[in-house]
Amino acid sequence: MDSRLPDFHRLPYQPDAQLHLFACFSHQPWAMLLHSGFADHQHNRFDIMVADPLATLTTQDDETLITRAEGTERSTQDPFLLVRQAMTRAGITAHTHPDMPFQGGAFGLFGYDLGLRIEKLPSQAKQDIHLPDMAVGIYDWALIADHQQQTLTLVTYDNHEARLAWLSAPPNVTSLGDFQLTTPWQSNMTREEYGIRFQHIQAYLRAGDCYQVNLAQRFSAGYRADEWQAFLSLSDANRAPFSAFSRLPEHCIISVSPERFLQLQNQRIETRPIKGTLPIHRKMRAGSRRLLPRRKIGQRI
Repeated sequence: MDSRLPDFHRLPYQPDAQLHLFACFSHQPWAMLLHSGFADHQHNRFDIMVADPLATLTTQDDETLITRAEGTERSTQDPFLLVRQAMTRAGITAHTHPDMPFQGGAFGLFGYDLGLRIEKLPSQAKQDIHLPDMAVGIYDWALIADHQQQTLTLVTYDNHEARLAWLSAPPNVTSLGDFQLTTPWQSNMTREEYGIRFQHIQAYLRAGDCYQVNLAQRFSAGYRADEWQAFLSLSDANRAPFSAFSRLPEHCIISVSPERFLQLQNQRIETRPIKGTLPIHRKMRAGSRRLLPRRKIGQRI
């Protein structure tokens, strides 16, 4: 399909417009929301909502399942190439726009294990969470709230009136009741096991084998009711500027992150991690940098 340019249609702005509208579609597979959490943060600017994709691509290990209205197919090709081909087939071409961070295209989940399709590394971790390595929808529309300019914009490659009518007639959803946990939180390691791992890392740091390790433990619990309610509660409590809600056919992913992993703008990639970093004092900006003593590094784990 030939490339098309998107149409931008302004709508009445309200700060919480995305939350109210997305609630009506949060049960639909492939409905996704990036939300800035009403955070008091320099990058609290955009909320982006999508749903109803033209196509979906789900990668697990070496195989990608591609689903379109006309059917499904499986491929072992490079998943990044498949995403690009799907966008070309949809005729979606985005152009750099400072006020429109997403203009249709690929939107979804890219897991860490997808990196194994780029470079071959030893695989030692047990795969005990059966999430896809990649779950991406190809969208020909998006609803974007800009909290700095106080605008709400419908971006679409087709008739915006048809999309507005679709948004105005959400599906009827039966309430699942209030969200609540049904079991206590359970860690995937005991306190003793955590202490042993901590001591190992201390030894690595003192030996100079590494300078930073994120020692994480996973907590799990049973629950019932609607995950969207959980997202609203977490977002209200955390005010995280990089929050996300992704509804997949068999999973629901909630993120309330205070940090942005990567940003690509004008062919420039920026990463802004928080773990293990210090604010740069004015007197240090001339080029001076200092590292924490090893004792301090170890304490930051």
